Amino acid sequence: MVAVHSIQQGIDSSQLPDAEKQEIMVQVDRVAAAFREQRMSGEQLRVLVEKLVNSPLMSSIVASTIERHYFAKSGLSEQEQAEGSQTLQRFIRGAIDEKINEAGFDAAMVHVADRDAAQGQWKVREKLTDDQLRAFLAEAKQQADAAGIPEQPAGIDPSAEIEKIVDEATKVAA
Repeated sequence: MVAVHSIQQGIDSSQLPDAEKQEIMVQVDRVAAAFREQRMSGEQLRVLVEKLVNSPLMSSIVASTIERHYFAKSGLSEQEQAEGSQTLQRFIRGAIDEKINEAGFDAAMVHVADRDAAQGQWKVREKLTDDQLRAFLAEAKQQADAAGIPEQPAGIDPSAEIEKIVDEATKVAA
């Protein structure tokens, strides 16, 4: 199942602790089994994936992946990385919740990505300079502040969040 494989890759590449990854994979396996055994329809799976994408968990996973790929390879100080991590989570949360509009999103992305001419989608550059990363974070912070995204996004337990969403989906599917 392509969706399950994609989710597994995303979880594997995240910076989540191994125990969290294992707990999340249990939930992914529950969904795969329900779908395989036809206790969950394609539409129910689509709704589940949509709920996952819109959950606070997604911003944490996206942020941790970006941090690992860009922050770890940068010359940013530990303080800049910590502040950048918080800004990144706020920015992503604001974009997912549609509190940061497309123009605001684009204003930040222009520092770290190029727009694909054919499809109009942003493609993040493979390598970023520290100045590009700082410019992105400054704009992302400005956008998150303007959108009223809290400084301290609500802490979440990733595996508990996924379990709750899967429980809802499998209850409906049962």
